[in-house]
Amino acid sequence: MSTEHHGDARPHHKNSHLPEKMEGVIPVLMLIAVAILAVVLIWGLMNGSTPSYLQ
Repeated sequence: MSTEHHGDARPHHKNSHLPEKMEGVIPVLMLIAVAILAVVLIWGLMNGSTPSYLQ
């Protein structure tokens, strides 16, 4: 007996819903955000500038 599944019960539509489109974008946006925060942190440490709310 074969338990392989051939074909889907529901057909795939070309115009997918918005959350399905966002699934591939969210990790990329998170990576960009982390990279920007890392650059800002390193730049702040290199310049030794203290923000006004910490003075």
